[in-house]
Amino acid sequence: MYETLSGGAKVTRGKLPGGDAGTVKTLALMRQLAEQGAKDVTVRETAIGIIRSAGARAHDTAAELRALFAFVRDAVRFTSDVAGVETLQGPRYTLQIMAGDCDDRATLLVALARSIGIPATLSFRAVAINR
Repeated sequence: MYETLSGGAKVTRGKLPGGDAGTVKTLALMRQLAEQGAKDVTVRETAIGIIRSAGARAHDTAAELRALFAFVRDAVRFTSDVAGVETLQGPRYTLQIMAGDCDDRATLLVALARSIGIPATLSFRAVAINR
């Protein structure tokens, strides 16, 4: 995991189990990063700037969420993980480099939403199984 600290980036390495257990562990780490990110003043300031720039009215949660989603979709570059390595990064780091893969962007969106009081979480649902 990558996180931005006052002294630079923090890298945490670990091993994920295979299969569904690995997915469950990855999702738990993403939730932890989103929760921490939601409390980060930089993430909150960014969220407020996004909704102001979009012209979302106060108390219009749907408009705020649309603005946050559009920002993550359009402004945060999709960049794949390190080859062969599942890489997770904190929302502040994602904002710093303005890039990340799908899990980094999802984590950022949840953190942005939660930082301004919109209840959000990450969940996983299998939509297809190839056998």
